[in-house]
Amino acid sequence: MTSRAPSLRQWLRAAAQSLVEAGIDQADADAVWMACHVLGMTRGQLEVRAATTDHPLDDAVASELDQLLTRRCTREPLWHILGLAPFLGMELHVGPGVFSPRPETELLAHTAITELLSMETPTGDLRVWDVGAGSGAIGLAIARGVTHATITSVEPSPDAHSYLKKNVDLYGDGRVALVTAAASEASEHVTPGSVDVVVSNPPYLIRESDWVDVETGNYDPDSALYAEDGGLAVMADVVAFAQIALRPGGVLLVEHGITHNNPVAALFTAHGFSRISHHNDLAGRPRITRATKP
Repeated sequence: MTSRAPSLRQWLRAAAQSLVEAGIDQADADAVWMACHVLGMTRGQLEVRAATTDHPLDDAVASELDQLLTRRCTREPLWHILGLAPFLGMELHVGPGVFSPRPETELLAHTAITELLSMETPTGDLRVWDVGAGSGAIGLAIARGVTHATITSVEPSPDAHSYLKKNVDLYGDGRVALVTAAASEASEHVTPGSVDVVVSNPPYLIRESDWVDVETGNYDPDSALYAEDGGLAVMADVVAFAQIALRPGGVLLVEHGITHNNPVAALFTAHGFSRISHHNDLAGRPRITRATKP
């Protein structure tokens, strides 16, 4: 005699408990995300079904859910399991070889959008370069939020480019170009003084001292996490590129580590930038530095 498959409500409860035992935060939310993915439902639809029916799940559905749960309990990142990560209303393709976008980076995208919407240019068109684009999250959010902007997404990793291209095809609206280059090489692809905003979330962790959780350490590419010179090696390349690429009055916006306000400001000053300001994340931690090219 075979055992009956659980109802959705029962599966969600048991899955959340398994995730808690595996040491995963937000266990309830992860269980819901996996169920939404397998059943093809929105969160609201899933909650209604779980609350109103005790019918057992289809055996094939229950098996697929259990397979995802087993993977998640081994600490494989949820977004790798689902193949998609949310970012400002988008569902971006992610997986091995690309950095999965974090909620805190939404602040950088919002700040860039606000900056661009306040700008006036002779032609009315705005040109943005997203350096170290990864999945394309920042540049694509800007493209959606500023319809008169064109974006160039710069990313050196061939692995990341496969996801970046998929996301640009989905959300780029024909206004996002791709360049394969490191930050140190990006100036070879730009007309000097032609860009209105340079935005970047470069790697800035220090391998010897910065703690990362097991999922980040085991699954996000090292090249998207760590940088030499106290976490500022790639940041220095971004600032040097921006000094060449930006027009007078153009703006540089970068995300950085919570101890990097002063070192990043010093980099900006050394490259001739002015009107340097800092922005905190929702937890009150230093996270973004802005500057203007005179």
